[in-house]
Amino acid sequence: MIEGCAVYLPIEKLNLAKIFPNLKSDGGIFRKATFFEYVIDDCTIRLNIMPVSELNTHLSGFKNYVSQLRNDDKDKEKAKELISDVKIVLGVSFSKPIESDTNVFGSLMYIIENFNGFMFIYDSIMLSTGEFAVGPLSYEEEIYPIQINPDDFKHQRDDSDSIPKDLIEMREKNYCNLAEYGFRSARWLPININNKLRPPIEIASRLYALNTLVMWVTLPEDFIPDDAIIKIIECQNSYAWLTKEESAILSMSRQQAKDEYINTIGWRFENMWSLAWILGFETPPLFYVGQMPDDISTPMLLQFLPENKGPEELVSKNMIRSESEIIKMEDLFYCAHNAVRSAQVGNSDSVPQNFHPIIDGGAIHERRHSLTWCLSPNISWEETDLST
Repeated sequence: MIEGCAVYLPIEKLNLAKIFPNLKSDGGIFRKATFFEYVIDDCTIRLNIMPVSELNTHLSGFKNYVSQLRNDDKDKEKAKELISDVKIVLGVSFSKPIESDTNVFGSLMYIIENFNGFMFIYDSIMLSTGEFAVGPLSYEEEIYPIQINPDDFKHQRDDSDSIPKDLIEMREKNYCNLAEYGFRSARWLPININNKLRPPIEIASRLYALNTLVMWVTLPEDFIPDDAIIKIIECQNSYAWLTKEESAILSMSRQQAKDEYINTIGWRFENMWSLAWILGFETPPLFYVGQMPDDISTPMLLQFLPENKGPEELVSKNMIRSESEIIKMEDLFYCAHNAVRSAQVGNSDSVPQNFHPIIDGGAIHERRHSLTWCLSPNISWEETDLST
């Protein structure tokens, strides 16, 4: 959960009233504001303005902090240049902890995007693109499995005698797989013995519906015009496979959809990864990486989906993963999700040191959502059981 952060802007004067109609402030004709405040989704966001007298000292200390990071010198110098341009610093607090995939967090992203600024969160500088310039969340390290003792990762639930042996073996292999990459889930999680795969055409329809949603929000109109996407939506019956909230995005103009959702639409990529893999996309969803890397999203969005022109063709042309393979993958992500949830409530030993429980953990949540939904026939997306 996110409890606070800071926003840095390279501007002399800040006009937030045009962005947030319900904006409040203690400023007036004869008084400079010391804070701004607005409400989104029952959460009050307070932006405390750093006094000008403290700005230079703060920014100097910020540069010293950047100098000590593990990033390469080129990236650190670029970060220092960003800091040198800062004219306004806003300390951000919330009336309640928030997630990074909410409208509240999206509003902060909207601020730094509109004013060409950046955010300091979890000891890292995050740009308006969502990328991390420097700091722990920017570190790119090769991930290698560590050696573990399988005897230390036996299933410990009392009802194990009633569970088929092959499912117990599957679960224990998943415990080990997680542990090799630094994830520790509870070893008494129940094992579902009634999983059944929903029809592949439903999975493909959901995948292509999400793809139209992503196109509507992310692609510029000169790349693909409105009428072309609308034709795809109608042809593929996308509305039938989107949630009420997702369908509402398609009712917006392209610009409005981009303005409001460009910073959160990436979570749909995570949903799409699992769905695409089930339907034949080569790269399996990974539990030990954060948000979907470009070298995976690019071939999925620009090759795999365009080569299969719609749900029916995708199902007919590709080799669908076996039900047992999907069950094993869903069980793996179910356990990984448990490790993430444990980290989110304070157990730092349940995930690797450089794995962020909120940002990276959100990606695990979304990949797991797709996998569990695919094994929950006749259950809607919103009602999918994601308990851990």
